[in-house]
Amino acid sequence: MSDETADQATVSGFFGGYARAFERFDLDALAKRLAYPCQIMSDAGRVATFSMASAGDYRKRVAPLIDLYRRVGVARGEIADLDVRGVTERTAIARVRWRVHSATAPLYEFDAAYTLVATLAGWKIAAIIHDELPKLQGCLGA
Repeated sequence: MSDETADQATVSGFFGGYARAFERFDLDALAKRLAYPCQIMSDAGRVATFSMASAGDYRKRVAPLIDLYRRVGVARGEIADLDVRGVTERTAIARVRWRVHSATAPLYEFDAAYTLVATLAGWKIAAIIHDELPKLQGCLGA
């Protein structure tokens, strides 16, 4: 297992790298930050759940999101707020308020919660809950 503990600075660094991978639209780098199987829950008026058994499943599920980011002009994401709670020595819950920007202006903010697990390769995301889609779709006028 990783020697890392679920402290604020370590988890902030992990999510900083996660944000940079999204900014590059790098599905492979994103997929490497997850533990499989991984569960994603999205609340967009009703809760939709998705379970991904592999990095390939994740890439297929997230590719349409990346397409939306391109259409909206997403250039970067930043952590507006981060709260990390260790659950056990090798697990943690992180609540992140994300602020998403175009090249010239803020676009929207959304909330997400992540279940993190320590692995030999460092922290990985085992589950995600978020409310991003309505905010992202609002940028499209949808």
